[in-house]
Amino acid sequence: MMENVALASFGTRAWADSFAPWYRIDPVHDGRRNEEDETGQLGKVRWLSRSTHEPHWVVLLFPGTQWVSLARIYWPRERGRFLKPERYWLECWREGRWQACEETSRVEHEDGQYTEIRLRPLSTDRIRLYMPQGGGACGGFEDMLGVSEFEVYSPSPRRGEPSTVIVLESRLDSRANPFLITWMPIPGALSYAVQYGRTPAFEGNDVETLETTRNYAMPRRAIEPGRWYCRVAPVLGSGRGEWSNAMQIDVGEVRYCPRSFGLWTGGHPRLPWVPRDRARLLSEIDGPKGRLFRALIDKADKASIGHVAQLRNMQSHADEAEALPEEPPPFDRGIWQIERWREIVAAGAKVLEAISLYAYAYAATGDVRYRDQAKKWLLHAASWDPLGSTGIDSVDHAAHDVLVGLSIGYDALYGELTEAERRAVRQAMEARLRALWRYLNPFVLDETNNHPWFQTNALAIGALALWDEVEKAKEWVEFAVLLYVGRFLALGGADGDWHEGSDYWTYTMGFVIEFVEAVRAVTGLDLSDHPWLHQTAAYKLYTAPPGAPVLTFGDTHKRPAGSEDAAILFYLAGRRRDALAQWYALAALEQEEPVRPGLLIRLMMWWDPSIPAQAPENLPNIKAFREVGVVIARTTLKGPDGTHFAFKSGPYHGVLAGHEHADQNSFILHADGEPMIIDSGRYDYYGSPHYYGWYIRTEAHNTLMVDGEGQLCQRPGADGKLMHVRPADGAVYFAGDATKAYGGLVDRFVRHGWLFLAREGDAGDLGLLVLFDDVAVDKARTIGSRFHFSLVPSLVKNEGGERRDGPIPFVFQLAGERAAMRLHVHADTPLVHQLEKGYPPSSAPSDGSLDEYHLAFFTSVPAASFTALYVVDLYRRGTSPAEVRFVDTARAVVTKGEAVHTFLFRRKETGAQLEHAGWIASAASLVMSEAGYGSNRLWIMQAQSVRWQGKEIFKSSQPVDLLWKDVPASDGPHANEELILFSTHDQTVELFGRSVALATGAKRISPAQFT
Repeated sequence: MMENVALASFGTRAWADSFAPWYRIDPVHDGRRNEEDETGQLGKVRWLSRSTHEPHWVVLLFPGTQWVSLARIYWPRERGRFLKPERYWLECWREGRWQACEETSRVEHEDGQYTEIRLRPLSTDRIRLYMPQGGGACGGFEDMLGVSEFEVYSPSPRRGEPSTVIVLESRLDSRANPFLITWMPIPGALSYAVQYGRTPAFEGNDVETLETTRNYAMPRRAIEPGRWYCRVAPVLGSGRGEWSNAMQIDVGEVRYCPRSFGLWTGGHPRLPWVPRDRARLLSEIDGPKGRLFRALIDKADKASIGHVAQLRNMQSHADEAEALPEEPPPFDRGIWQIERWREIVAAGAKVLEAISLYAYAYAATGDVRYRDQAKKWLLHAASWDPLGSTGIDSVDHAAHDVLVGLSIGYDALYGELTEAERRAVRQAMEARLRALWRYLNPFVLDETNNHPWFQTNALAIGALALWDEVEKAKEWVEFAVLLYVGRFLALGGADGDWHEGSDYWTYTMGFVIEFVEAVRAVTGLDLSDHPWLHQTAAYKLYTAPPGAPVLTFGDTHKRPAGSEDAAILFYLAGRRRDALAQWYALAALEQEEPVRPGLLIRLMMWWDPSIPAQAPENLPNIKAFREVGVVIARTTLKGPDGTHFAFKSGPYHGVLAGHEHADQNSFILHADGEPMIIDSGRYDYYGSPHYYGWYIRTEAHNTLMVDGEGQLCQRPGADGKLMHVRPADGAVYFAGDATKAYGGLVDRFVRHGWLFLAREGDAGDLGLLVLFDDVAVDKARTIGSRFHFSLVPSLVKNEGGERRDGPIPFVFQLAGERAAMRLHVHADTPLVHQLEKGYPPSSAPSDGSLDEYHLAFFTSVPAASFTALYVVDLYRRGTSPAEVRFVDTARAVVTKGEAVHTFLFRRKETGAQLEHAGWIASAASLVMSEAGYGSNRLWIMQAQSVRWQGKEIFKSSQPVDLLWKDVPASDGPHANEELILFSTHDQTVELFGRSVALATGAKRISPAQFT
């Protein structure tokens, strides 16, 4: 009788080339087949690889050599079908390499549930299922391999010691430098040898080897950015074991090496949640923080603790009257359900809020009533099952909150607890810590998602509270620090970017700061000098200035700046004595009264009133966040007046799911505080029918649709590219390429744009936006663009609609209380339009429909190419709109007040030069603005040659941006002009027949020196 030697219970280990978010290796050989799908059981019944265009595999490592002759692979269920790959085979390890197993038969179950492969009997200590690049199941899973159960049978099974072979994932993209790798620990290993070099053969002078007793490693210094390879071998009692496969690592440029830990603080309290200097606190509450302190004490005096979620989608709607919540029940039959999830989240949040609140109040006042309340909550939460509904394998938000709450209470009340009470709390904490440690190590989660960030925060805080009582606690802290440095903080690059939007920036930053401060308080290691933390306040300032419209992409409640944001900016202000961050925090605090107890404690801890505040008087109005591909432009950062605009075209940061949308080359536009063109939909809750059916999809965003299809949604490859951004003299040119995001549906989709910000002193002008779409597809298709509004748009008669040839343009208008807008649309193919209100019934928001309007323009007949020009005129109600004349679909003349703007764009397909009023340029775009600014302006973007009346003025091998000020429109360049050249790198160009050296950046030149 044959036995399944693949089972974990047999002693077989398993690993894979990669892991989709939330997925782990355990389901591959846990004995649970695919009789049910994973609805509500994410990551518990199957393993999935990352969705990347490369080979994928899963390997079984037997406890010694096995004689095998049969394998059965149960494929994962997915929406009524099984994800059986189109191409795959089995391989065994022979002669130091993988070789295909010889099959004698292959039987596919009729509905694809499993495949049975009979093998010519072979002896091997490992076997793997291999899928070549692109060999996955049809229907969007071509680049992903999945397994519910991998069974391998032997007629003569041999039990033995677990395999000592280490298997690494195939590759790692590390923004951090140096990188961090992890691997499955080997039982009995004394240590590990870790080797990295520039070639997979590990040859040459750049090969370095280090030894560690941990199952993770980070080089001791930053290395040259670029491609590296790494391998690991266990060091056993018999010597060094077999080298692992080589992991390919692409190392980025965010260089940061954490310093060593200092002297660890013993005794209690040691965590930074309760005030230690009561005299200092009393002096502080005589000042502006007094109202916060009084609000905090007022909450401590109330009979119950309510649930106030940081994010609206997490808010529980259950009765909040109970003073001490019972441990919430687990999910029914283990199946996730939104209201039970919210119930569990609320219970965990109450534990954290209550213990933090009462512990703080006791430390601040010495009133034993608060001590007794804190103790009651602490012992109550310690009685909850660490592996139950609030455990890490159930709801990680609650797992975080309960563990951190226990840690704060244990630390703050240590001297007030009996030994038996300490033991009860410590055992509960240790059980939760060990579960979390197994969950995070080895690290196979998606670091671009905020969940591992707060999971790691809990691991560190709990371990810091117990570091001198639990043997492994110091290692847990060390690992948490390396995760933050090696995987998390570097993701935003050196400019402070954040890919999950403004709300999740605030939400995640709270955990980041608490982690940084807890580590600093106990170990002396200060991570607040990380380059991302130095710069990230700018992200919040530009996406959500106090009192101004929120301009953010992805999952967001579009929440204006408030007290949660204030706490974060107070902290950032305090670490660098940043007057601008202090201004933001004070202004945000005025917008919203803090309610959540944990927030009041953050404000008390992080607000330093001695730091002066400085409003953003001289900051640029335009900011590009290149890591996430977002451009933001505002007339002002101090309020709603004028123009507020954001454009997105950047890399997709997630692996699967996450908080990013299918919104490449989309934009948002406000004027005088009123929404003109919006991101559509509501973030009711993650995974809702509205969320998946509308909110994250391309049709909810202001971008392109092809044959009714949008971009890849929350999948790798859904990338845009911010090709170019150039702020210059009150305007900004930008260009985004969203071609890849359509997954092969389009051959080209490049969107060029110009935004002219509202001019001060013009009572009617609120700005001008001009977009040019250049699209090509493989065959004739229906192509169209979408626009979304919260105000009702209406069609305007084309009073003239002048053009040289082609279809007559569309003009739509809408108006708010103060601002108005006209949208002019002209394409090279006849268009039809469709205006709808609301959403399809199957994807309406769960908490009520929004009054939103959706305008689509699409080609009346299929086309293989498409160019369109959009002019968006913003003006105050009661004033006259601009006059727009389309010359063709790549050229428009806009008369706005006293200014006349002529816009020209280059069609990629023709590559023709741009010609206007004697100027001829080989460039991406040219704009001539006459008068209106008191003088004329000429912008030429991405130019490689410029001629005036046949005379060559400028020539370069690499593109350069040019801005001419005071240039006469009719008779060419003169000596009284100012010319600014913008170059993205050092180069030499020809200007007026002479060689001119350009350094990266801007160079101002007076043409007089060439005459």
